[in-house]
Amino acid sequence: MGTMAKSGGIGTMANTYGYCAILDGQFGCKSGYNTSDGLVVAIVYENRWFNTQNDGLVGVIYNPNYSVGCTSRTSDFEGGANFPAVLDDKVSSVRTYNGCDITLWSRSGLQFEGTSWIHEEDDLNPSGWNNVASSFEIS
Repeated sequence: MGTMAKSGGIGTMANTYGYCAILDGQFGCKSGYNTSDGLVVAIVYENRWFNTQNDGLVGVIYNPNYSVGCTSRTSDFEGGANFPAVLDDKVSSVRTYNGCDITLWSRSGLQFEGTSWIHEEDDLNPSGWNNVASSFEIS
């Protein structure tokens, strides 16, 4: 999402969102990929409960090379990146897709403290992770 392009609307969502292409074993959002390639692995939301109202930001994380999805092992590093400034310390809910899980990190570069593997969390507040994450990894 460091190279996320902002646009308006994913399906029925009419908010500001961006895309981050990640690749297996690599860190950082990659440019030069079509957002229609591959599979979505996670979507992060500025608002809790996957709420896209009130101009909530939405970040779509995808792997342009995937046709099947993530492996079932959480020991595989299937990509990660820093959140861009507009989502840094602003993620409040997250949902993963295609067999993937996400770990959120409190500092950029997958540093300091990380969550356990998350498949879906509609409210990061009870776990103390609301508006805390600066980077993420996918497995």
